[in-house]
Amino acid sequence: MKKKILFIFGTRPEIIKIFPVYKKLCEKYNPQLCHTGQHREMADELFNYFNINIDYNLAAMQPNQCFTDTQARIMDGLCKEINFNDISYIIVQGDTISAFTGAIFGFLNNIPVFHIEAGLRSFDQNEPYPEEGLRQMISQVSTLHFAPTKQAKINLEKENINKKYIF
Repeated sequence: MKKKILFIFGTRPEIIKIFPVYKKLCEKYNPQLCHTGQHREMADELFNYFNINIDYNLAAMQPNQCFTDTQARIMDGLCKEINFNDISYIIVQGDTISAFTGAIFGFLNNIPVFHIEAGLRSFDQNEPYPEEGLRQMISQVSTLHFAPTKQAKINLEKENINKKYIF
């Protein structure tokens, strides 16, 4: 039986960056896609362009909501829609509220989290806000870290992330 991998994402840049990884994993695994709804209209354009079918659409975004409302809706949607017993791994990308909530969902359900674009740091919690804090917290609950640069790898090592889990 193929392992089930769940991508959790919400924004247009996340879709662009995970698509090549998703296509490659389709060769050996059964990846599933969960869109939180963070960039709904822009996401639909990319889903059509890449001919992507979403397995889970959480539609968590509402006008003028605050970060905590967004996170609560995403977590609630994940808990209601995802049978976490069927998921072997969760993949998140970057530093969005969708990536952070997906990583926390994986951690709380004892599902290994793989973080694409790990280790990027500005070292200023307010720049960019809230992304800098989110990316640091994602690193603390991730199992595997895919660092895009040597400096990102060094940043993770300085945060006591075991180098055997950094790629």
